[in-house]
Amino acid sequence: IVLVWLGAAAGAVDILRFRYGYEWLGLVNMITVWGLCHQLGFFYDRLVHAARRTDWTLLWAGLAGLAGLVFSGLYPGSMVGVPGERSNMAPPTLCIVALVLFQAGVAEAMRPAMQRRLERPRWQRANETINRFSMPLFLFHTTGMALERAARYALAGEENEAREPTLGWWLYRPLAFVGPLLFTLPVIFLFGRRWVRSGHRTSATSAA
Repeated sequence: IVLVWLGAAAGAVDILRFRYGYEWLGLVNMITVWGLCHQLGFFYDRLVHAARRTDWTLLWAGLAGLAGLVFSGLYPGSMVGVPGERSNMAPPTLCIVALVLFQAGVAEAMRPAMQRRLERPRWQRANETINRFSMPLFLFHTTGMALERAARYALAGEENEAREPTLGWWLYRPLAFVGPLLFTLPVIFLFGRRWVRSGHRTSATSAA
């Protein structure tokens, strides 16, 4: 029931913020919303062993709640902090609760198929490689993004940013990570090699 109480508390905070103007109360949701995400992890074993309809219930309930909240006009559409724009991240809102339920549902709906694939040696090797670099990538990706953005502005100034999200801009989105990744890899090579090597040795020892 802790998840219900934390979700209700997050909703109450949003009402007081958006209806009555108590913006400072948003800081309370730093505890309630992220606390809910944290506590949800303790239910992982129950979710794994729950019926498949539970996975799809989480997925569709989270998606419907997220869409309803955003299209209500009360909540911004951004789920990450974007300079100059409102977002649901700082401080977090009820949208993040809906988002984490949706993401948990997606992960659980995909889990059986992914587990079957991970039994194959090729997928196991790919998974081990991704896991070995996941923490350095998480720690240094903002540095790589900053370097890539600095290089783009040094070369083209503000001309490299689209004024409006045109069709070309949307088509380019799947490739937008390539530039930051190319700038992040040297940073990982310089500062994250020790962690990657130790992580590889740990994985090898565990496997043995």
